[in-house]
Amino acid sequence: TFSYEYLNPEKDYGYYKTFTFRHFNKINNTTTIFVENYYFSRKIEGEGYLVNLGAYKDWSENLYTYTSISKGTRNNYLPDFRIDNEFFFKTLRQKNLVFSLSTAYIKYYNNSKDFIVGLGFIYYAPKWNFTYKHLINNSNPGSVVSHTDLFSLGIGEEKKSYLYLTYTSGNQAYLATYLPTPTLVNNNSYSYIINYRKWFNNNNGIILEYSYLKLKDTFEKNGFTIGFFNEH
Repeated sequence: TFSYEYLNPEKDYGYYKTFTFRHFNKINNTTTIFVENYYFSRKIEGEGYLVNLGAYKDWSENLYTYTSISKGTRNNYLPDFRIDNEFFFKTLRQKNLVFSLSTAYIKYYNNSKDFIVGLGFIYYAPKWNFTYKHLINNSNPGSVVSHTDLFSLGIGEEKKSYLYLTYTSGNQAYLATYLPTPTLVNNNSYSYIINYRKWFNNNNGIILEYSYLKLKDTFEKNGFTIGFFNEH
C-alpha cells in the first residue's frame, strides 16, 4: 500500500509518505505468521524504516492470540523496540462474541517508554461486525496516563467487499523532557477512518482508505491510502 498524509500547519509538520508491504503465510491449521515492512518519508523528520514480525495462533476452539515484535531505524517517530500481545476469547454458542485483552510495550530512541493495556470485544454477525476497545497508556518518564476509546463497524462479506468505519477519541499525554523545564503535555484528540476493501476475484483486490486526525492545539492530518492484495 501507499499512504500520503498532509498535516496542518504544513510549515511545522509537512507531509508523510508511507510504503507498506505485508506477507502472511498460513503454516498449518492453527498458525499464521507474517512480516510487515514499512518505509517512511517525512518532510520535516526525514526517512525511516520499520520491520514487524508476528503470528496468529489458535490454542483451542475458544482462544487465539496475536503476537508481534517491531524495530525501527533511529528516528524520533519510530520505536527502537516494540512488542504486542493480544488474547482473544470466543464466547456464545456460535463463538461470535470475542472478548480481547491486549498489552504493548514500546521503547523509543529518546529513552521514553509506553506501556499500553487494552480491553474490548468484537461481535460478528453474518454481514457485519462491531468492535469496541478501551486503551490505557502509561508514558514514562513521569508515569503519565492517557485513555482512548475505539469504535469500529464493518459491513460486507469475505471475497466480495468490506467497508470499515472507525472512530477513536481520547487524549495523548506525556512529559516533555526536551524542554528546559519538563512539562506535562496533554492534548485531546479524535480520528476517523473510512476503509474499503474490494475483491476483483477470489484472490485479488484493492484497498482504499481516507483518514482524519485532530490533535487539539497541535495539528490536524488528512490521509489517503491505496493498495492491492493477493491471497492464496
